[in-house]
Amino acid sequence: MKKILLTTTALTLIAGAAAAEISLSGSGRIGVVNTNTQAVAAVLATTVTTAQDTALLALGSATPAVSDTYATALAAVNTDLGTDAANATALDNANALMDTATTAGLQTAAQTAIDAANTAISDKAAAMAIIDANKGSALVAATNTTATTHRFRVNINASGETDGGLTFGAYVRLNMNGGAVGAIGAPRLWIGNGTATLTIGNASGAVAQNGNIWGCSVGFTGNCNDMASNQWSWASHSSGGAGNNVIRVDFALGSANVSVSGGNGNDTEVAASFALGAAKVGVSYDNGTGGAGGTQLGVSFDAGSANIGVHLARTDLGVTGATATVSYGIGGGTLYVFGGNQIAGGAQRNVYGVSYSQSLGGGATVAVSTRSVGGNVTTDAGVKFKF
Repeated sequence: MKKILLTTTALTLIAGAAAAEISLSGSGRIGVVNTNTQAVAAVLATTVTTAQDTALLALGSATPAVSDTYATALAAVNTDLGTDAANATALDNANALMDTATTAGLQTAAQTAIDAANTAISDKAAAMAIIDANKGSALVAATNTTATTHRFRVNINASGETDGGLTFGAYVRLNMNGGAVGAIGAPRLWIGNGTATLTIGNASGAVAQNGNIWGCSVGFTGNCNDMASNQWSWASHSSGGAGNNVIRVDFALGSANVSVSGGNGNDTEVAASFALGAAKVGVSYDNGTGGAGGTQLGVSFDAGSANIGVHLARTDLGVTGATATVSYGIGGGTLYVFGGNQIAGGAQRNVYGVSYSQSLGGGATVAVSTRSVGGNVTTDAGVKFKF
């Protein structure tokens, strides 16, 4: 009986293997990273208090609110009480009016303007003294650090097809990074009919899936400072966490692909990509708030001996970013160069760098790179593997 049960189980597994497939793949990397950071002003330590808000209100600045950061309070005070330059110009104009006044009436009007300008300057100085207490003036010292880094990942991919032609599958990743204990990311599952595919779980949203936004080709770590935006709220896959539990639908429409995603508290996203001769074009939109939403355009062009990419981004608050990339085969390997302005922290920062990689065969590639991100320079060298 025991032999019969074992034989039956084996036959069942073999029969199941014909209808579905589970595959394993993996990647790894090992190397060294050196980072030089510039000295910068300390992070603001405090925000507007109730007492400060009351004092600002008494000076005529009603816009600042309790808990505003220094930057927000400064912008509000400049709006309410005028910038230093505007107030100084008003005083100069009032003094010029007094110099040319030929009647008592004109002199009185000029003096009134002078008094108003001096009051504005005095009130602005008093308001600045209040909020400057929140600014902080210490410098964070420059740093120079060198460290080794390593990572190993195992990907489990399952797929199958029904008798009626529907395809389905699931994916999960085991991620082991540095000295940390390995973590298993939440899974994603999908089902499709060739034209439309529904994906649910720990998956990328429409922007990341189909917007042609990615660079992430710098060095052996695949650094992403070649992207036009490093500020987002669109959904992305988590290698070792729960992910965003996103709901995404992908449509294959001839040479074009369209994706829509959202649900479960995620932003609503839409993206489309299509071929245009030797170029691939992707356009996407994310309705995230607080400067995290916006529009992106990515164009990659195969020029034969070189691949050229242009990535543009604009947040809903009007901050723009633009990067260009070029990869070129040279010396048996690939030279990769990028540069531009990247969106980060609600503003632009300059980014540029160069990377060189060469295959060692058998799935191993050696790579070196150096890059500057907002003036901070990182140089790395290492080997990455595919299994």
